[in-house]
Amino acid sequence: MNRYILLTFTLFCNVFLSAQSRYDGLWEGELTYGGIYSEESYRFQMWLQYDGTSLKGRSYVFLSKDEVIEMEIRGVLYGDLSIYLSDTSFMPAEGSELMPPFYRKYQLLYKRSIWETALEGYWQEIVDSPMYEKRARGRIKLQKVKTLKP
Repeated sequence: MNRYILLTFTLFCNVFLSAQSRYDGLWEGELTYGGIYSEESYRFQMWLQYDGTSLKGRSYVFLSKDEVIEMEIRGVLYGDLSIYLSDTSFMPAEGSELMPPFYRKYQLLYKRSIWETALEGYWQEIVDSPMYEKRARGRIKLQKVKTLKP
């Protein structure tokens, strides 16, 4: 009887841990700008860590080879595998005067298939008026960066 209890507990722990690590790690792709139908984009990375109730991490917008905007992000994971994140603070590079033009909020959906694991969705500028039509917005498509195991 103790074997069955131990086996059940072990299987439960494995399932729980694999669900937790699904979001953890580095995601890389592109962030479009100039509207949701625009094809202009920046290279974009997002590092996420899931703690069981919320997500936190960093976002990196690569404006050029030498210019990167780094932001701290926090958010919520919902039961339908959708994610809400928002920029919480700017992380300036030492000696850089580069400032973000605005903070963003992100609405993403976790997609997993045989061929890829992706986060896809939209971002928009955080403004006081939700119906402000000149608000900056765009799309995001990220793929999980595979880590090499030793």
